[in-house]
Amino acid sequence: FFPDTTHVIFVEHEVDKRSRLYKTIKEVGYVAEFNSLDTRTLGIWINSLCKEEGKSISTEAINYLI
Repeated sequence: FFPDTTHVIFVEHEVDKRSRLYKTIKEVGYVAEFNSLDTRTLGIWINSLCKEEGKSISTEAINYLI
């Protein structure tokens, strides 16, 4: 197996959770799925990051970033 300091990242459009590879990784490591955010949710996330920093951002600026 890999040392604890090693991270293996797979980029896939679809994951077959029935595959032997997926099941093995889940058993011996950690599986995390990062799904894309829709435009509305992404805008809310950007706005919340700005608020955490004590800043404000316009809707137009958020849309430009997206």
